[in-house]
Amino acid sequence: MSIKIITISREYGSGGHLIGQMLAQDLVLAFYDKEIVSLVAKESGFDIDYINKTGETAKSKFWDGAYLAGSRGTSPYLGNNLLSNRDKIQILQSKIIRNLADQVPCVIVGRCADYILNDRDDVLNVFIHSDIKSREKRVREEYNIKNRNIKKEILTIDKARSNHYEIYTGQKWGDSNNYDLTLNSGLFGLENCKELIKSAYYSLK
Repeated sequence: MSIKIITISREYGSGGHLIGQMLAQDLVLAFYDKEIVSLVAKESGFDIDYINKTGETAKSKFWDGAYLAGSRGTSPYLGNNLLSNRDKIQILQSKIIRNLADQVPCVIVGRCADYILNDRDDVLNVFIHSDIKSREKRVREEYNIKNRNIKKEILTIDKARSNHYEIYTGQKWGDSNNYDLTLNSGLFGLENCKELIKSAYYSLK
C-alpha cells in the first residue's frame, strides 16, 4: 500500500488544522479544509456561511447513507426535493472530496473525508484529540479571547461535529476503530504530532 492521501479529523482546539497545514508543507501535498466549502458554494450556489452552519442542523428523514457511495461524478440525488439542503450539500461535498483525491496527493481536514474515501487503499486516516485545558488555551491564543468562559463553546462545536459525522457515516466520531492513527496533541505537541504522522506516511509509502 502506497499512501497518497492523509485525512485529519480533529476535536475543536486540538490543532488538527495547523498539523494538516504543516504536514502538507513538509510532504509537498495539496491541502484542503475550508477550500472545500468554497468549492461547494461555487458549485451549489449556497452561501459559505450557510454551508458552514449545516453541520448544526438536522438531516432530512429521507437521508440514506448510501447516497455518499453514489457521490462520485454528477449525483442524481441533488435534484431530489425530498432531501434537505444539508443532505444535498453533504452529497456535493462528498463528490468534490472524491474528485480532489483523484486529482492530486493531498491532506484533507474534516468533512467526513475518512469515511468518504474508505473504498481507497491509499489513505491514512488520523484523529487528533487533546485534553480540554490544552484546547481552551489554544483557542484563547488563536482568537485572542481573554475573559469569556469558552469550555462550553468548545464542547458544543465538538457535539455538532460528532452529530454530523455520526448522521452521515453511521460511525462514532473519534472512535479509534475508524482511524489508522489517533494522537493526543496536548501530550505530544503539534510539531511531534506532525512528525509522527510523517513517519507513518513514509513507512507506508
